[in-house]
Amino acid sequence: MTTVLLDLPDELLEIILSNLLDQSCENDVRNFLSFTSTCRYLRKFVHDEKYWQIMVLRRDSSLKSLLSYLNCSKYCQQSKNQPIK
Repeated sequence: MTTVLLDLPDELLEIILSNLLDQSCENDVRNFLSFTSTCRYLRKFVHDEKYWQIMVLRRDSSLKSLLSYLNCSKYCQQSKNQPIK
């Protein structure tokens, strides 16, 4: 019996994504986009704002109160080359 990544339930895929985001902030956007671009099924996670919010808070925790007003994915992608606070 062969098991592939996509056979895993979404809950386990979310754990994998969380671990991916726990890595260095320098590469989190790139790693996240690389992982989610491997297939259409994983692409759905790109549109889940909670992952982008995690990356925003890692860059600047003072933005927590503004998360609902931010476009977190744009913020992360624009700030990926900026120093982390």
